[in-house]
Amino acid sequence: MINEVTKKKRPAKPAKVADDPARYAALKWLLSGRDEREVRELLAAQYPKANADKVLAAIMDHLAQVGDADRLVLNGWCYLAARELFAKMVEAGELKAALAAIKEIHQLANK
Repeated sequence: MINEVTKKKRPAKPAKVADDPARYAALKWLLSGRDEREVRELLAAQYPKANADKVLAAIMDHLAQVGDADRLVLNGWCYLAARELFAKMVEAGELKAALAAIKEIHQLANK
């Protein structure tokens, strides 16, 4: 299903994932590493009225739209996220991980 959805032409304005609890939950499950079968099972158990095909199609449309974002915007987001993670790592005493964040920020700054 997911592979079939990704081959289809994207609608001009995809359905909002955050506006629907089933879509939002399914997106989170996919991002946490669940596969399509697991997401379908979770949808059936927790959102029995949700149409799994439509939920997954909306998520694929959402991911396509997000993936089409401007590179400068994505770089800015990555920079801010790395900086925030760096601060949290220093606070937690995770200096090796903090150094990795510094390297990532440096790499982003030199693009």
